[in-house]
Amino acid sequence: MITLINNVRRYLVLLKKRYDSRDREVIVHREHMTLPLSIVLISLMWILLVVVGYFVLDYFSSGSYLSGWLLFAASAILLLIGLSAPHSIVISRRNIFLHGYIDVIQIPLGKIKAIDIIPLERYRNYFPILFSFGFLGVYGLYYSFRKKRFYRIYTTRETNLVLIETFNEHFIINVRNPEEFVRIFKSVCRKKK
Repeated sequence: MITLINNVRRYLVLLKKRYDSRDREVIVHREHMTLPLSIVLISLMWILLVVVGYFVLDYFSSGSYLSGWLLFAASAILLLIGLSAPHSIVISRRNIFLHGYIDVIQIPLGKIKAIDIIPLERYRNYFPILFSFGFLGVYGLYYSFRKKRFYRIYTTRETNLVLIETFNEHFIINVRNPEEFVRIFKSVCRKKK
């Protein structure tokens, strides 16, 4: 068991070195998303709801396997949702990366047609299709009936929102300083030309 853990650690270190050596010179900006207290409380509420649901089902089903299977299914869903949560944004000379815990979304700079800061009022007009229920952030696929298009939202806060429009997808992310993020993006695009 210890050798398996050591092999996994060595593999992760190797992957990190390979990723860093490939993109070390091209990373222009890196920003980590922080979770506000409200998101942490919502996440704890979901976990508590699953545990209480298990005990209620176990009590009413007289100890059958139903409560255990439902606990397993709910835990697996929460785990997958949590592992998809966004945690950092990286701008390189060629791409914008949205890092989740198990997923990396790559947006090539050449495919971005517009980047803009959006107000909170506009953000609240989206209808959720596949979303995280507030577990470790607000992220997923949303639809705007006004614009008649889908948006992929990756936020941990409802402030400092930036809209990234590509030719076929639209992303909404939150950053610490949206003006600085847009300025860095535009300077990288100018250097690229």
